[in-house]
Amino acid sequence: MSEQPFESRMAKKKFLLESIDDVTNLLKTIDNPNRFEILVLLMNESKNFKELLEATQLQKSALGNHLNILTEQKLVLKVVRGLYQLSFDGEEILDLLANTYLNRTVREQERLLKIQKLIGKYTILGDETVNIIKEGDLEVKIIRLAPMKIVSFRAISASPEDDAWKLVRKWANPLKLLDNPEKWSVFGFNNPDPSSDKKEYGYEVWVKITPELEVDEDISIQDFPGGLYAVTTTRLLPLEEGIIPAWKKIAEWVKKSKEYDNDSHQWLEKFLNPKAEPENLILELYCPLKEK
Repeated sequence: MSEQPFESRMAKKKFLLESIDDVTNLLKTIDNPNRFEILVLLMNESKNFKELLEATQLQKSALGNHLNILTEQKLVLKVVRGLYQLSFDGEEILDLLANTYLNRTVREQERLLKIQKLIGKYTILGDETVNIIKEGDLEVKIIRLAPMKIVSFRAISASPEDDAWKLVRKWANPLKLLDNPEKWSVFGFNNPDPSSDKKEYGYEVWVKITPELEVDEDISIQDFPGGLYAVTTTRLLPLEEGIIPAWKKIAEWVKKSKEYDNDSHQWLEKFLNPKAEPENLILELYCPLKEK
């Protein structure tokens, strides 16, 4: 992203006041779920009209209208007939929005953590933080996860995470459940685990639901009894610096703990920002515990 060309905040303020109409028109352009989806689909790759039609499931006329608006605002470029790509401006706006949303999510988690440290423990939607322990660069929260009702989606393939998430998004996006991960918590785990002699393994995703949500009969609903967990926070990627060493650290911490042992209830990965791209995903890793 380019550096800001303003000498001071006052200069920036003056510029924005003089550009209110243009800026608000730009915001109106992206303040539409369909147009925003088109921009994201065009990240890192050009797509033709047919590919966008299949990905967005819009009517031809609606897709054409959205593309016209995006090209008029120069967020999307028409390379050749029927082929579209994200413009430099479009790329910058998505980078800015992604970073802003990610930083906002991180700040919210830090805010909640500060509250925990101030009052010792607190409850969110029935889950109780029993203790917070910091050892070196590792911070562990001991959480008593409350019983919950969940819907489950599972895939077995060479890339089951992607396949399971496709099922989740197909069900959850129309209901906007992934927009509020604090209420509709999202968890995942290997099922079955990868093995050296097989290319395929399994991944299962759970979405916590509430009693008022109506669920179709063909959707798998389960009751999870909850349990005690050691929890740490990490980014997903890069794997060698994110989730892999984080799992090793939390497992090693439990192994050395004088107060806790591993238990048999489900290991879990909680997605704090489930709508983010993989490179921006933040997870909490839940290692099951029993008290000695």
